[in-house]
Amino acid sequence: MAFDRENLRVHLELLAMTEEARKELDDALAKNQGEGPKARAAAIRAIQKVQKAQEKRLEVFRERLAKTDPEGDRSPTTPWHQMNLQFLLDEYPASLVGLVSGDEEPIMEVRSEMDRYQAKIQAWLDTIRRGPQN
Repeated sequence: MAFDRENLRVHLELLAMTEEARKELDDALAKNQGEGPKARAAAIRAIQKVQKAQEKRLEVFRERLAKTDPEGDRSPTTPWHQMNLQFLLDEYPASLVGLVSGDEEPIMEVRSEMDRYQAKIQAWLDTIRRGPQN
């Protein structure tokens, strides 16, 4: 708990960045939805553009997490953050592209997994903020 208390700001930034990056991808799809092949192509390009724009920022956060917890064993949140970063770098945008093509199942699975990790991180950080119970 002490490690996470000391690094609470980093955890909160990672949590917020994950939510923001996911929203940016979802917004790219929402703003470019439409019928027909041209609309689908535009939506795919928009998703890929956002994904490309996010790559460097997500890698910076990945490096920051690795620097904060090099072995990945000082906080229970580290693997959850790592998974969400990996989803955002690869599976989430790919699943959105799949959704544009009519395949809903992958994005539903990825969203569910990300929601689960986000909830676990949030619950742990809430515990850290409350401090030890007397």
